[in-house]
Amino acid sequence: MNFPEEMTVKVWFDYWISMRKRIALYDMLDYAYQNDVIMKNPFNGMVKFDIGKPSRKKEALTLDQQRKFVKGIERNAYENQYKFLLQTGLRTGELVGLKWADIDFANRTMMINRSMEYRYSVGEWRVGEPKSKSGYRTIP
Repeated sequence: MNFPEEMTVKVWFDYWISMRKRIALYDMLDYAYQNDVIMKNPFNGMVKFDIGKPSRKKEALTLDQQRKFVKGIERNAYENQYKFLLQTGLRTGELVGLKWADIDFANRTMMINRSMEYRYSVGEWRVGEPKSKSGYRTIP
């Protein structure tokens, strides 16, 4: 997703939440459709999935965009986590999956070799592999 100059953290977060809601609604309605509870999923075509499609090239935020982002998260409860993610390039699940054993204080590096995600359907955290092969890495 491009990060337009005028886009604030709140606007981006609201957009992200609205997409998560759409996906959740699609999934629930599709389940109802598959089980003959409803005749049609009204969300068909409204939620786009990119599973199996090649990834779009990601562009890093410019220094100016990073400064605006950091300014926008000041005094936020997750300010330090956001800054850590911004500085390291970690995905959220990779951050949550870090263990002290992954940190090499002598060489000032950290190893990324797992990811964690919360499974709401069963109410528990799941530890898994990073999202891709390139997810296994050492970060200075």
